[in-house]
Amino acid sequence: MRIRTRLLLFLVAAVTLIMGVYAAIALNQRTLLLSDAMIRETETLGSALRAVTDNALRDGRFEDLDGVLAEVARDPETYLVAVLDSEGGILAGEVEALPDCLRINLTGAPPPGGARGWAECGGRVRWTSLPVRDPAHTLIVARLATVVEEDEARSRVRILLTTLALGGGAAAVIFAVLHITLSRPLDLMASGVRALGGPSPPEPIELPRSAGELRELAQAFNEMASRLDAKRRSLAQGIEERIALERRVQTEEKFAALGRLTGGLAHELGAPLNVISMRAEAILYDAVANPEVKRQAGEIVGEVERVADLIRSLVHMARQDPLSLRPVGLSALLDELVQDAHGRSEDGEARVEFRNPDTRAVIDGDPNLLRHAIRNLIKNALEAVSREERQEEGFVEVILASRSEGGWEVRVRDNGPGAVPEQIPQLFEPFFTTKAVGEGMGLGLSVAQGIIEEHGGTVALHPRFPRGMEAVVRFPQSGGGQTGTYDSPDFQTPGDGGEVQ
Repeated sequence: MRIRTRLLLFLVAAVTLIMGVYAAIALNQRTLLLSDAMIRETETLGSALRAVTDNALRDGRFEDLDGVLAEVARDPETYLVAVLDSEGGILAGEVEALPDCLRINLTGAPPPGGARGWAECGGRVRWTSLPVRDPAHTLIVARLATVVEEDEARSRVRILLTTLALGGGAAAVIFAVLHITLSRPLDLMASGVRALGGPSPPEPIELPRSAGELRELAQAFNEMASRLDAKRRSLAQGIEERIALERRVQTEEKFAALGRLTGGLAHELGAPLNVISMRAEAILYDAVANPEVKRQAGEIVGEVERVADLIRSLVHMARQDPLSLRPVGLSALLDELVQDAHGRSEDGEARVEFRNPDTRAVIDGDPNLLRHAIRNLIKNALEAVSREERQEEGFVEVILASRSEGGWEVRVRDNGPGAVPEQIPQLFEPFFTTKAVGEGMGLGLSVAQGIIEEHGGTVALHPRFPRGMEAVVRFPQSGGGQTGTYDSPDFQTPGDGGEVQ
């Protein structure tokens, strides 16, 4: 049972008990007052009739006495009025004999001051007997207590109804007061306590002034919740930092082992790949070569380029050398990459465009690494729109724009299948890929992110509505302020027309 219910029952019971006791006392006092009034009325009537009786007996006017007694007897509250002789017989009055309920109280002559009392004659009767002169002996007057009893009954009902009404009203008032000052504040605090263990910090508990001391309890709870939330955030931050550190350590260990492998791999495979690529290109551009042979030579060049691109990514991930920075013109670099991507699009399956070229776009960086990073983003977008069957034309847009806070922004958009938001953080992890087995190792985005962050920039992926993906690269402003140029890269792959260094 709730505290509010228990308090309500207790307080209503206490109020009802107090009112019941008060009602009993008030009823008893009213009954006493009415009884005293009836006693005085009976005594007054007896004294008046005694004087009338003495005068009538003295003058011998018995008929007049009978008339007065008969008139008094007609009062419905008069039970009996009579004059008795010394033997107890009726000398005057409309009754023939005394009832037994009064006879036992009238044995012998009354004292000079009279006798009086209560008798039960089918109801309470107040009687008084007074001595009168000879030849009579006693005057007796008896009145019914009907008025007292009826008033007592009416008062009892009235007090009961009043008690019930006041008790109900008190219960309603007590219920409202308890609801405002106790129940509702406790419900709010209970909700806050339940929310304390939830995933998000609970809202501060605000209680009205009517809550009294519970407001201080709510304030103490809010302070405790605030401290717990601060500790939770601190703990979560520490856990995240520890997880990130463990991941970095694991990644560094993985890349250290990878570096030892790729150091020899690039050297051992570079020369054979260059030879294969040059022989295949010679066949490809031989005017007299068979078309089928040229097609196969083109496939060889493409596969060699894929292998060279993988080697280049592995070499970059294992690289420990500092960057060699110089001003680089982003517009020229992006234009070359878009032209290269447009030529790589199979049978024109995707439209590749460069928008908003700006010769003022200059950043400090390594042109070879920047070319590799942005090329990976464009290649990833191009593969996304090329590997899906679609009704509309696929497109890849490369947009260059200045940033209001300084620096430049490169956006690579496509209308491919995109990715679910839960996958986006994983797309930058090394060796994570959504492609089919054999179509990629999942290094392109990870390598691009590493290169861009080395240049002081950031890269993020955002899903586009209704479909597609957008890669947003932000670079800081060049520190030198001079015009940048983009030269042919020193680090080349067979697909770039040079050797694997």
